[in-house]
Amino acid sequence: MELDEFKNTWSQIDKKLSDNLKLNVDLLEKMTLGKSKMEMKEILNNEILGIVIISLFLLLFGIVTCIYASEMKFFIPAGILSLFFLMELIMSINKVNDLTKIDYFNSPIIELQKALNKFKQKTMLFRKIEYCSIPLFVISFIPIFNITVLNIDMFKNTLPNIVGIIVGIIVGLVIYYPLAIWIYKIGYDDKIKGASDFLKELNKFEKEE
Repeated sequence: MELDEFKNTWSQIDKKLSDNLKLNVDLLEKMTLGKSKMEMKEILNNEILGIVIISLFLLLFGIVTCIYASEMKFFIPAGILSLFFLMELIMSINKVNDLTKIDYFNSPIIELQKALNKFKQKTMLFRKIEYCSIPLFVISFIPIFNITVLNIDMFKNTLPNIVGIIVGIIVGLVIYYPLAIWIYKIGYDDKIKGASDFLKELNKFEKEE
C-alpha cells in the first residue's frame, strides 16, 4: 500500500514538473517570438509611414506634372519624379503586404525563417532598383525644384546652368548614398538580422530539447 502511495505521489510530482517545464518552454517561445515580431513591427511601422509620405510626394509631383503639361522641358522631369514615387509606393505596399502575412505564433520556426529570408531578398532587390534610379531622380529634381521653389528656369543661360546642374547632381548623390546606406542598415538590415537571430536561437533550443 505504501509503495502504491509513493508511486502515485511520484507520478503527481513528475506530472507537475513536466507541466511546469512545458509552461516555461511555451513562455520562452512566446517571448522569443515576441521579440522577433517587435523587430519586424518597427520595419512595418516605418513602411506604413513611408507610404503616407510617398503618397503625398506622388500627389505633389502629379500636380506639378499637370501644371507643366504644355512645357515639355518641365513636364518630362516632373513626370519622371511622379513615376519614381509611384514606383516607391508600389514597393512599399508590396513590403507591407509581405510583413502583414507573417504569422509569428502559428507558424513553424523554419517557415518564419524562410519568410524573413524572402523579405530580406526582396528588400535588397528593391534597394538596388532605388539606388540605380536615384541619379535620374536627382537630374529631374533639380530643374523642377528651381522652377517651382526658386522660380528659376535652368534651361536659360545654358552654360552656367549646366555647371549648376552638374554640381547639384554630384552634391545630391554624395549626400544621398551614404545617408541611404546608413538608414537602411539601422532601419532594415540590423532589425532583420535581430529578428532572424531570435528565431535561430529558438530553433536551436527546440532541437536540443
